[in-house]
Amino acid sequence: MALARMLCGNVAPWNKASLPTDTEALAPPSLILLDEPTNHLDIRSREHLAAVLADYEGSLVIISHDRFFLDGFVNKVWEICNGKVREYDGNYSEYEDAKSEGELVEEKGQARRVEKNAPTSSTLEKERKRKEAEERNLRYKKLKPLETRLEEVENRLETLMVENEKLQSELVDSGIYEEAQKDRLMKTMEQQRNLNDEEQTLMKEWDELTLSIEEVQKNLIP
Repeated sequence: MALARMLCGNVAPWNKASLPTDTEALAPPSLILLDEPTNHLDIRSREHLAAVLADYEGSLVIISHDRFFLDGFVNKVWEICNGKVREYDGNYSEYEDAKSEGELVEEKGQARRVEKNAPTSSTLEKERKRKEAEERNLRYKKLKPLETRLEEVENRLETLMVENEKLQSELVDSGIYEEAQKDRLMKTMEQQRNLNDEEQTLMKEWDELTLSIEEVQKNLIP
């Protein structure tokens, strides 16, 4: 059985090999290891070595980059690449054919996996709706507290308006300005000042809330 070991990637320089004689090639040992045996051999010497090895009845393990030399007698190829060993039956040319077919099958398999995993129009539509739902939820989470507080501010402003009108109606009554109603007058005016201060504070907050709501609505897709 003749084995050829092909190496992928960078390889270290090989030691010089000498041509074994017929006697050495056909010696009793049942296993011969050859490391780049055709290095530094001319064409006739390579042919002679290939013929001798082809007649050898034992096992051969050969490391070689000479595909034409290997094709004449090897019947199994070991490919060592990236720390892994793969075994192929046949000579070097048959190894190359098998490897090419395997790579083609692998490429087709990858293409099928890509095609299988490619998103369909239905999947894309579901993804679009999911994103829109997420955006709506995000907008709701941001807008809800702002809108709730805005409603509270507006309700309080309406209440202040009603209370202020009542105080104003008391102040237009001439009787409140009599000496005996002095305490009542001072109390009413104090209440009015407090209402006006609160109104100004709430109006400022109303403006800020309105701007915040507009900013959120502008930055989020409806």
